[in-house]
Amino acid sequence: MNRCVTNAGLLAAVHLPLLAIFFRDLWSRPDFRFFPLAICAMAWVIGWRCPRNLSRAGSGVRFLESLLLLGSVGLLATAVTIWSPVLSAVAAIFMLGALLLHFAGPQNISCIAPVWVVAWLIVPLPHNADAWILKEQRRLTAEGSSLALDSLHVHHQLLGTTLEFGSSTYCVEDLSGGAASLRAFLALTALYLAWTRRPPLGAIFLCMAAVAWFGAGNVLHIVAAVFAQFWLQFDVSQSQVGDVLNWTAFLLAFIMVISTDALLSFFLGGIPLSPLPESQNPWSRRWNRWIAGAPPSGAALESQNPAMAEPNVGWSLLGSKCLTGAAIALGILQLLIVTVP
Repeated sequence: MNRCVTNAGLLAAVHLPLLAIFFRDLWSRPDFRFFPLAICAMAWVIGWRCPRNLSRAGSGVRFLESLLLLGSVGLLATAVTIWSPVLSAVAAIFMLGALLLHFAGPQNISCIAPVWVVAWLIVPLPHNADAWILKEQRRLTAEGSSLALDSLHVHHQLLGTTLEFGSSTYCVEDLSGGAASLRAFLALTALYLAWTRRPPLGAIFLCMAAVAWFGAGNVLHIVAAVFAQFWLQFDVSQSQVGDVLNWTAFLLAFIMVISTDALLSFFLGGIPLSPLPESQNPWSRRWNRWIAGAPPSGAALESQNPAMAEPNVGWSLLGSKCLTGAAIALGILQLLIVTVP
């Protein structure tokens, strides 16, 4: 086990030179400045909610681990060749997936899958797709705010993402700040899913609800800013009050996500079963296994008694001297390119 941990540490450390450049460039983008908190939260969730795997990995799991590991080294080699910090970040995410699957195991998929999703949310999309998503987000926020103002009988005109009130205009881009980041909200939702260990179906529904509640929170922020301007004669876009409104809408939207999770847990919860296997309804067992996410009785017994479990020694590829040596060589090459003028 100590050898596996050492090799895992070496394979993770070889990504650091290019990752440092990637994070430096990422900080210049306001929508991604949540990544330091996201990384710390990921480490905290992994340490507290993802127990170490005690069971022997199956052949399919070992193959997936090896595939992720080989993909990570291959992507890192490509990133060093073309000097792409973004590609090195993708390689690091592949490495993270392999390490999570190895040390936490597939029985903890409800914890490690959301953590892996958070890692992907830190990487920008190719072909300037993030700018298109932000543009659509602002358009939908402006249209939703216009509908909300219409229902409140506030006379206005919508021109693109600009709301006009007589001689005054309010632009959605000015009224929404860094807190209104869809990536940050989805990352927070994914960390919540990892902490609560929700089953896959409920997690998918909750992520869909999170997108809807995030949009509703943005609309609430715009409407509140407009009313503050009209009734309080206060320009919230030029003061810290605007940031307070922004974060308040963000937190209220997340509270609604937690409320939605409670509702989903009620409808998608487990069904009590008879202690006698012969009297159990097979459909109830299938519901508990695939919908409610309850572990099978044998797996639950094994996890409660570690002495019955066999150690996971199936990841022989992690200890391969050839693969580890190639990864270390790539790490040294990165250091030489960065330090040597």
